[in-house]
Amino acid sequence: MENTGRATEVRCCSNVFFAGQTTAGWRGIEKFALRQKCGPDSSNLAVAQMNAQQVPQDASPTYCGQQRLLYAIDAAGRYRPVLSNGWDAEADATLLALEEQRRHTRLAWERGRAGRTSPLEYYMLRQRMDLALLAQATRRWKWRIRRHMRPDVFARLDDSALAIYAKALGIPANDLRRVPEEPELDVRVNTVAAIPAP
Repeated sequence: MENTGRATEVRCCSNVFFAGQTTAGWRGIEKFALRQKCGPDSSNLAVAQMNAQQVPQDASPTYCGQQRLLYAIDAAGRYRPVLSNGWDAEADATLLALEEQRRHTRLAWERGRAGRTSPLEYYMLRQRMDLALLAQATRRWKWRIRRHMRPDVFARLDDSALAIYAKALGIPANDLRRVPEEPELDVRVNTVAAIPAP
């Protein structure tokens, strides 16, 4: 489906399980959830425009009390912005994606503890990054980062190379040198002091 900026309702096998599309378009998590629920064949998906009264308000725990701006059709037939505080289907898709991300992080941790990969892979996945995003953040080629995930190559990296990775991952360079004893499966967020209002 294309990004049309409209709120939509997706039906699969006669069950509505996902609703909504923002101006940013479909996210990878939602595509993943669609494939999980409907299978790789998308011919059984039907898309309909959503009225403003149909925008779900399910108080999703994944929104943490926040709201999301969607576009829906009002009574006059025009698109207008509508706030949603979440819906169950999107929460299910988000939680499914987070569970999958934690599984990949745990596997990277196990490979790191066994000495089959460098700590870089574990920390990259723990920060919910992939190879392309880490390459962009460090301004390095993906093949170089992939090479640095080999333990023998990673052990020879100098402090300046580790500092680049540490800055991109938001962790101290000393932590990057080793895989922790126990995995941290959730992302570590650096807190930034609030900027005072003028």
